[in-house]
Amino acid sequence: MIIQSEKKLLALDISLSNTGYFFDHENRGVLSPPKLKAGARLSWFRKEFEDLFHSTSVVWVEGYSYGSKFGREALAELHGVAYILAYQFGLNVYRVPPTTIKAFLGNGKAKKDQVAELLYKKTGKAYSSHDLNDAYALNLFANEVTEAKKKSFLYC
Repeated sequence: MIIQSEKKLLALDISLSNTGYFFDHENRGVLSPPKLKAGARLSWFRKEFEDLFHSTSVVWVEGYSYGSKFGREALAELHGVAYILAYQFGLNVYRVPPTTIKAFLGNGKAKKDQVAELLYKKTGKAYSSHDLNDAYALNLFANEVTEAKKKSFLYC
């Protein structure tokens, strides 16, 4: 797990099976829980999120894919764990719809494989994990929005 003294923006692609997280190219990964029942799985993720939240000052989360048909309730529970923990840590959480992140890359309707291609085209880098690519794309978007906000305050 990553623990650095400098706190960074954290991007999360929350999933029940493989949650991608991305601080930067050296501090990134996928959280894959062992096979656990509902409460135990949420508890496992809570501990992992807690470790990540010690290293950040802001959390950006890929929002729900409303077109998904299965597991939405369980996924909502996992998002709830992350949001409550972020609140307890005093962190701001920003939720971005998946289509917004994909549009930022160049195609708001991109499929998982296309996200990797779009990332590579935009940055020259992509990963073999869809979950990590989603977190990476969210991190790029969040950093760009954050920089744009900083610049806009200079001209107020």
